[in-house]
Amino acid sequence: MGDLHTLWDISDESFRVLISRGLPASSPAAIANEDQRMKMLGDGLIADPTRCLTRATQINATMSEVWPWLSQMMRGTGVYGWPLLETPDCKSADFLLDGLPEPQAGDRIGDLFQIARLDPPREVVWKSVGELRMLGFSLACLTLDYLLQPASPGRCRFVVRLCGACEHLTVQIAHYLFGVIDFLLPASQLARMKKHVETYPRRLAVEDINRGHVKRHQAAEFRPGHGPTVIIHRRSAENAEESLKPAHLSERAQP
Repeated sequence: MGDLHTLWDISDESFRVLISRGLPASSPAAIANEDQRMKMLGDGLIADPTRCLTRATQINATMSEVWPWLSQMMRGTGVYGWPLLETPDCKSADFLLDGLPEPQAGDRIGDLFQIARLDPPREVVWKSVGELRMLGFSLACLTLDYLLQPASPGRCRFVVRLCGACEHLTVQIAHYLFGVIDFLLPASQLARMKKHVETYPRRLAVEDINRGHVKRHQAAEFRPGHGPTVIIHRRSAENAEESLKPAHLSERAQP
């Protein structure tokens, strides 16, 4: 059973203190009903989820520009979660890492999550490896589904769906735990990825990036998968952006 706090280079005690005292009083932006109803590739990985939360933001960049950032996230470059949980020696990369292979099914971040499904260059679904611990409570399963959608010319939508299942917890505790996880990961990831992508050309030109300035970018070890890559159908990001209609799940073979 993995502890969720090990996604960051931080002790369980420090994690608990920051959660109890450091979370903002106001909640992130409201979740749109249409995003909650949207079908996504990770749907069904948890048979009876306790809760699902779907958030989205618009990025002023094309899908082909955002996909390299999405494909490297949690694969050695950091989780891009709540910045307050990062340390001076372990921060998510604010640049694109050279030479990182394309994501494949079975890629792992420690013993916490692995890629369960993917549809490059638009969607990656991470699923917990067994049970997770969070603030002393047990979560039976957790999925993080990241999706890129074409929007207006030169822009795209970045969607994140968090789903989880827990047993033997009250409704209030489950609601609180998923709210905290939603803030630490999806809500924070949307904001940070948007900022990194949109400012990258300017920052790169003046070398305003943290490459070489931190000891490592990710606390939990990235381990590439060794099994066959599960790809629903491959296409280029440019071709995906030609049509504003997202692919239907009926076209996808479920692994």
